Amino acid sequence: MSRKNSVKIIATEHSSGYHFKASSGSESFVISSKHGLCDIKDVCPLRLNDTNDSCQSCLRDIDLSKVKFFRSGIAQNELTPEKIYIFPDRDVVITKVTESAIVPLRIGSLDKKEYCLYGFKGDDYKPGRIPLNLPELEENFCIFNISTDNTPNLEEKNSSYGGLSGSLVEQKKTDFPIAHAVITDNLPNSDLGGAILHTANLAHLNSFFGCTVFHNSAITNILNSNVYDNFHLIERVKVTERFSISVLAPKERGFPFFNFNKISESLFSKFYYVFGSFKDSVEKSVLASRNIIVRNVELEPVNKLFSSRLTESYLQAPHVYSTAIDDSNYHHMHFMNKPDGSLKLIVSNYCGADDFEQDLANSFYKMLDNINCYSMNDRLLLERSYLSKEMDPALSESLYEALMDFNNQPITSLCLLYTISLLHYRCPPDTDINKFMVKLVNDASALIDRNYLSKLDYGLEVEIIAVPVNHRTEMSEIFTRLINEG
Repeated sequence: MSRKNSVKIIATEHSSGYHFKASSGSESFVISSKHGLCDIKDVCPLRLNDTNDSCQSCLRDIDLSKVKFFRSGIAQNELTPEKIYIFPDRDVVITKVTESAIVPLRIGSLDKKEYCLYGFKGDDYKPGRIPLNLPELEENFCIFNISTDNTPNLEEKNSSYGGLSGSLVEQKKTDFPIAHAVITDNLPNSDLGGAILHTANLAHLNSFFGCTVFHNSAITNILNSNVYDNFHLIERVKVTERFSISVLAPKERGFPFFNFNKISESLFSKFYYVFGSFKDSVEKSVLASRNIIVRNVELEPVNKLFSSRLTESYLQAPHVYSTAIDDSNYHHMHFMNKPDGSLKLIVSNYCGADDFEQDLANSFYKMLDNINCYSMNDRLLLERSYLSKEMDPALSESLYEALMDFNNQPITSLCLLYTISLLHYRCPPDTDINKFMVKLVNDASALIDRNYLSKLDYGLEVEIIAVPVNHRTEMSEIFTRLINEG
């Protein structure tokens, strides 16, 4: 969140708010505290009688004609209120305004992290940034103590902090504008109280305005893969706290063990997103991607495509871009929403098929030794990512800005795919594949050099996906047939 989106609100008293765009549609809104817009606070019988949570449960209509909204606190930036939604169980309101905002707002949960807010103290017309310490959580309410890190001589705050009512609470460092709580109470001992947002029922809010007001943390709407629907999890082996191996098996049986037709077909949709260039037309990108697959069989492009799509589907981590097929450090870049609403990046790759014990060690060691070669690359993001084709323009712009903030920063998550050729291992027809795979994974993980595993303690997590297949080139053969038929 930024100062330019902060809103100065003037009713009976001064308070704060935040101007944002709807997740769907063109509507724009201001989120604020309910009592900050109220014009009868001084004579309200509930408040005069010290009724508990008087503003949280109050459903009195608010007269918007008596409220002024100023974006960034600037008189020339007055916002025009049209319609208001009052939350029935917390001191929060959403006001629809005529003037357009640019960036949507996401709801995030609160955790034991440090937060801050932007708001207007007292009669100030310039928003300030207030650092907050770790929150205390009480059902739908939270309490923050104002941090003294930057103001060691902070004395007990005075009534001017009442102007912060309605300010949004955010993390000190965040990738998207994320609302965690709305400040509602000026408490003793330099504390501020707030209404938690992630527990609110948003269905009625969306129905009231006829649009999706807040952008949800869910990102399934931009996933291009449902590959994982064709698999079931046999077991997840946790080698260390930072190194796990998931064994996934195809659901559909076939000859000699599995049928990969449906899985291969699921890779076909928008496969040029992985091999193509965003700068080219779709037709040109499709043709170039087909040529890459047909002319580079020795580089196993279909298995590389499989690694991206399965990572995307299994981890709910949308594909961002892939490097050129012949890159010496070929990989796919993904992003994932963490529970707090912020982003993390994941690098995925295909790492082998026939000798799992040896492939696991060699490829893992190689990627770890070259880990700094896998950081976010702004040039590849702009040239090879198709994310903007899947998203609202404003949200796409915010996402690209957030991803660019990761430029040259170290990667913290790897997801490596291994396909296990059952024919290579000469598995007989009556093989219990589940037991075979779990034993193979446990045996292979026991051979990993512990010195390499200890390096993960510096901030790297590794997820290995092991998938049994009939033979190494099966999906490539099916996919090539699909290309020729298409």
